[in-house]
Amino acid sequence: MDWRQVASATPASAEATTGSANNADIVSKPNVPRPILKRAPPSNVVVPMAFRDVNLAAVGLSASQVANIDQMRSQFTQQVGASNNTTDPQYRSRWVNAQMQLDDQLRAFLGTEMYNQYQIHAAQASR
Repeated sequence: MDWRQVASATPASAEATTGSANNADIVSKPNVPRPILKRAPPSNVVVPMAFRDVNLAAVGLSASQVANIDQMRSQFTQQVGASNNTTDPQYRSRWVNAQMQLDDQLRAFLGTEMYNQYQIHAAQASR
């Protein structure tokens, strides 16, 4: 179950206990659509996981996987664009959006287990 399903699967009993709906509303409207929660952008600028200092061979990535990650890095660089003014709010906005997209793309590409290993190696390398 991903986070979108979790957000839409709030039990009816939780609504009843919070007082946001009465029992008649819950029974008569069991399939009320719930809004999809979006991940909020981080308040600070974060280096995308694909750019972290990681020994890609130690993570167990194949040569084609490494090539795909290199391609993702290039796409990030193109999305953000070159700017000498890193205090520009538009540059920051492009960075944050591209960073979240790249991290999601990397996680989808590697799979959860391999992505977790990637994160562990990145954390160890930063010490």
